[in-house]
Amino acid sequence: MDITTATGRKALTPRTEPYWRKEGTAYIGFRAGPDTWIGRVREDGKQAYQTFGSLDSYSEAAKRLKGWLETKAADKKAGVSVSNLTVRDACERYLEAILDKAGTEKHDRTLGMLERCLLGRSEAPRKPAIAPHPIAKTKLADLSRLAVQDFRKGLLTQRESLASREERATATRILATVKAVLNFAYNERLVGSDDSWRGIEGFGNVDAGPDAKGYLTPVQRRGLIDATGDEDVRGLMQGLALIGARPVELLRATARDFDQRTGKLTLWSLKGKDAEKRERTIPTKAIPGAYALFSRLAQGKLPAAPLFRATPHYFDHVQKAVEVSGLPAGTSAYSLRHSFISDAIAAGVPIHTIASICGTSVAMIEKTYGKLIESHVEEAFSRMAAV
Repeated sequence: MDITTATGRKALTPRTEPYWRKEGTAYIGFRAGPDTWIGRVREDGKQAYQTFGSLDSYSEAAKRLKGWLETKAADKKAGVSVSNLTVRDACERYLEAILDKAGTEKHDRTLGMLERCLLGRSEAPRKPAIAPHPIAKTKLADLSRLAVQDFRKGLLTQRESLASREERATATRILATVKAVLNFAYNERLVGSDDSWRGIEGFGNVDAGPDAKGYLTPVQRRGLIDATGDEDVRGLMQGLALIGARPVELLRATARDFDQRTGKLTLWSLKGKDAEKRERTIPTKAIPGAYALFSRLAQGKLPAAPLFRATPHYFDHVQKAVEVSGLPAGTSAYSLRHSFISDAIAAGVPIHTIASICGTSVAMIEKTYGKLIESHVEEAFSRMAAV
């Protein structure tokens, strides 16, 4: 019974009890059907086990065993036990790493997302209480693939085939963040295997474009804004609807960023792998209603004062407004950006101008809104006179 070669493992009879092979002071086990690698070591008179999941070779299992034993030794020296760490513990360590590496802003955004979808939170001023998800208290070592799949499914309010593009896109971002937490835990050797979540993907067709659900008519946009109970969040929603910016970009903007004389608004974003700071200027005088809104917001404020005082947890107010206004589930603040870009294309605004104002690329607009662009090109050509 040789578990060190692929030929030897194929000849094994499937059974519950693993086939063991001693490796130094510990053991490597292989369970046939489905194939799973396991580590085992005796400590304090008891057997300790760690599942490594499905691996390609015995040498990979040996590396996992070595890493697991090194982690156990370090934890014993530090007086902690990795085996008791939960998904919540992994989130807390991940957030600490973000704070050290990327700063407060990204930390707060990630914390807000994890609170809404996983960690929950107690009631606070302007922040309603949210119940934690059951997997938050699950030990990392006990987290099953089925539990992660159920979590993924619960990110949508209805079947995937019926969910709007915005809802699927939001759910995909949330799942990516949670998987980043779990991958961080795995890389930090807080859990011995990533088998429970490896290969679980987000929701497809998030770039379906304006032919999918999510576009809001001007009347629907007005209704959503009017239904927003918080005055500061309502102002933020107006800004999003008028210039198609991302919410975080407007929350960063200060009175200094708006030039009252020229009407130019400077926004910046952190995009790309290295989070490069990118600035862009928006001519609010050229966009109906935009100059009046930003002039009012900047009036009488000190240069460093924020234009929008909306809380970073504006999401909860938006979701309440969606319910009150009777809009489809999955409607979000990003629906306003999507609708702005769709209307700009329909109005014949050059694509490179839209890309510049919205802080995206021409390629991304063509990919996401290709069908809409094509339909308006055909309409424009149909108005040309034949020679």
